[in-house]
Amino acid sequence: MRTFRAQIRHFLPMLAFLGVLGWFVLFSGLFLVRHEVNTPNRAALLRIHGEIVPGSAPADVREVYRRNATPSLKLLEHPAWPWAVRMPIEWGGTDWLLFVDFQEGRVSSVRMRTSDGPAPEGGPPDRPQAAHRPAPPIPAALEHQKPR
Repeated sequence: MRTFRAQIRHFLPMLAFLGVLGWFVLFSGLFLVRHEVNTPNRAALLRIHGEIVPGSAPADVREVYRRNATPSLKLLEHPAWPWAVRMPIEWGGTDWLLFVDFQEGRVSSVRMRTSDGPAPEGGPPDRPQAAHRPAPPIPAALEHQKPR
Protein backbone atom coordinates (compact mmCIF):
# COMPACT_ATOMS: atom_id res chain seq x y z
CA MET A 1 0.00 0.00 0.00
CA ARG A 2 1.33 3.40 -0.98
CA THR A 3 1.77 6.17 1.48
CA PHE A 4 -0.17 9.38 1.09
CA ARG A 5 3.01 11.24 0.02
CA ALA A 6 3.68 8.67 -2.74
CA GLN A 7 0.11 8.98 -3.99
CA ILE A 8 0.43 12.77 -4.20
CA ARG A 9 3.77 12.50 -6.06
CA HIS A 10 2.06 10.25 -8.59
CA PHE A 11 -0.99 12.53 -8.90
CA LEU A 12 0.73 15.96 -9.23
CA PRO A 13 2.18 15.53 -12.76
CA MET A 14 -1.23 14.42 -14.04
CA LEU A 15 -2.91 17.39 -12.33
CA ALA A 16 -0.36 19.79 -13.83
CA PHE A 17 -0.89 18.31 -17.31
CA LEU A 18 -4.68 18.63 -17.00
CA GLY A 19 -4.30 22.23 -15.79
CA VAL A 20 -2.17 23.21 -18.79
CA LEU A 21 -4.54 21.41 -21.16
CA GLY A 22 -7.55 23.15 -19.56
CA TRP A 23 -5.90 26.56 -19.91
CA PHE A 24 -5.09 25.83 -23.53
CA VAL A 25 -8.65 24.81 -24.39
CA LEU A 26 -10.45 27.55 -22.46
CA PHE A 27 -8.23 30.59 -22.46
CA SER A 28 -5.71 30.38 -25.28
CA GLY A 29 -8.14 31.86 -27.82
CA LEU A 30 -7.87 28.95 -30.24
CA PHE A 31 -11.32 27.61 -29.35
CA LEU A 32 -13.06 30.45 -27.49
CA VAL A 33 -12.52 34.19 -27.86
CA ARG A 34 -13.39 37.16 -25.68
CA HIS A 35 -16.41 39.31 -26.49
CA GLU A 36 -14.25 42.34 -27.33
CA VAL A 37 -12.24 40.39 -29.92
CA ASN A 38 -15.40 39.73 -31.95
CA THR A 39 -16.40 43.42 -32.25
CA PRO A 40 -15.21 43.71 -35.89
CA ASN A 41 -17.03 40.46 -36.70
CA ARG A 42 -20.27 41.79 -35.20
CA ALA A 43 -19.97 44.95 -37.30
CA ALA A 44 -19.40 42.85 -40.43
CA LEU A 45 -22.42 40.65 -39.64
CA LEU A 46 -24.56 43.78 -39.23
CA ARG A 47 -23.40 45.05 -42.64
CA ILE A 48 -24.10 41.68 -44.25
CA HIS A 49 -27.54 41.53 -42.58
CA GLY A 50 -28.33 45.01 -43.85
CA GLU A 51 -27.29 44.32 -47.44
CA ILE A 52 -29.01 40.96 -48.01
CA VAL A 53 -32.38 41.70 -49.56
CA PRO A 54 -35.23 39.18 -49.35
CA GLY A 55 -35.81 37.86 -52.86
CA SER A 56 -32.08 37.82 -53.71
CA ALA A 57 -30.42 34.87 -55.40
CA PRO A 58 -27.75 32.75 -53.64
CA ALA A 59 -25.04 34.33 -55.84
CA ASP A 60 -26.04 37.78 -54.52
CA VAL A 61 -25.71 36.51 -50.93
CA ARG A 62 -22.22 35.17 -51.70
CA GLU A 63 -21.23 38.53 -53.17
CA VAL A 64 -22.50 40.46 -50.12
CA TYR A 65 -20.56 38.07 -47.88
CA ARG A 66 -17.39 38.40 -49.99
CA ARG A 67 -17.52 42.22 -49.85
CA ASN A 68 -18.13 42.51 -46.09
CA ALA A 69 -16.62 39.45 -44.39
CA THR A 70 -13.67 39.59 -42.03
CA PRO A 71 -11.06 36.80 -42.23
CA SER A 72 -12.54 35.01 -39.21
CA LEU A 73 -16.17 34.89 -40.46
CA LYS A 74 -17.27 31.65 -42.13
CA LEU A 75 -20.09 31.17 -44.64
CA LEU A 76 -21.70 27.75 -44.25
CA GLU A 77 -23.74 26.80 -47.32
CA HIS A 78 -26.03 23.77 -47.46
CA PRO A 79 -28.67 23.03 -50.10
CA ALA A 80 -31.27 21.70 -47.64
CA TRP A 81 -30.70 24.00 -44.63
CA PRO A 82 -30.53 27.75 -44.05
CA TRP A 83 -27.14 29.22 -44.83
CA ALA A 84 -25.24 30.59 -41.86
CA VAL A 85 -22.47 33.11 -41.37
CA ARG A 86 -20.71 32.47 -38.08
CA MET A 87 -18.06 34.25 -36.07
CA PRO A 88 -15.55 32.62 -33.70
CA ILE A 89 -17.18 31.08 -30.63
CA GLU A 90 -17.23 33.24 -27.48
CA TRP A 91 -17.21 32.18 -23.88
CA GLY A 92 -20.80 32.26 -22.63
CA GLY A 93 -22.54 31.72 -25.95
CA THR A 94 -22.75 35.41 -26.91
CA ASP A 95 -21.32 34.96 -30.41
CA TRP A 96 -23.65 35.83 -33.28
CA LEU A 97 -24.81 33.72 -36.22
CA LEU A 98 -26.55 35.12 -39.28
CA PHE A 99 -29.07 32.74 -40.86
CA VAL A 100 -30.27 33.19 -44.44
CA ASP A 101 -33.37 31.16 -45.32
CA PHE A 102 -34.23 30.29 -48.92
CA GLN A 103 -37.53 29.32 -50.52
CA GLU A 104 -37.69 28.38 -54.20
CA GLY A 105 -34.09 29.52 -54.72
CA ARG A 106 -34.58 33.03 -53.30
CA VAL A 107 -33.85 34.61 -49.91
CA SER A 108 -37.01 34.42 -47.81
CA SER A 109 -35.67 35.72 -44.47
CA VAL A 110 -32.53 36.93 -42.74
CA ARG A 111 -32.19 36.25 -39.00
CA MET A 112 -29.50 37.00 -36.40
CA ARG A 113 -29.16 34.64 -33.42
CA THR A 114 -26.66 33.82 -30.71
CA SER A 115 -25.07 30.39 -30.62
CA ASP A 116 -27.35 29.62 -27.67
CA GLY A 117 -30.43 30.27 -29.84
CA PRO A 118 -32.18 33.54 -28.94
CA ALA A 119 -31.88 36.81 -30.83
CA PRO A 120 -28.89 38.81 -29.54
CA GLU A 121 -29.28 41.89 -27.38
CA GLY A 122 -28.80 44.91 -29.62
CA GLY A 123 -29.08 42.75 -32.72
CA PRO A 124 -31.11 43.67 -35.79
CA PRO A 125 -34.70 42.50 -36.23
CA ASP A 126 -35.52 39.56 -38.47
CA ARG A 127 -36.24 40.47 -42.10
CA PRO A 128 -38.90 40.17 -43.25
CA GLN A 129 -40.85 40.19 -40.05
CA ALA A 130 -42.71 36.92 -39.76
CA ALA A 131 -46.35 37.59 -40.56
CA HIS A 132 -48.93 35.82 -38.44
CA ARG A 133 -50.46 33.05 -40.49
CA PRO A 134 -53.58 31.22 -39.40
CA ALA A 135 -53.17 27.52 -38.73
CA PRO A 136 -54.09 25.32 -41.69
CA PRO A 137 -57.42 23.49 -41.44
CA ILE A 138 -57.36 20.01 -39.95
CA PRO A 139 -58.02 17.32 -42.58
CA ALA A 140 -61.28 15.44 -42.08
CA ALA A 141 -59.40 12.16 -41.57
CA LEU A 142 -57.68 13.66 -38.48
CA GLU A 143 -60.72 15.51 -37.12
CA HIS A 144 -61.23 12.89 -34.39
CA GLN A 145 -57.69 13.61 -33.03
CA LYS A 146 -58.34 17.32 -32.54
CA PRO A 147 -57.60 18.44 -28.95
CA ARG A 148 -60.64 19.30 -26.89
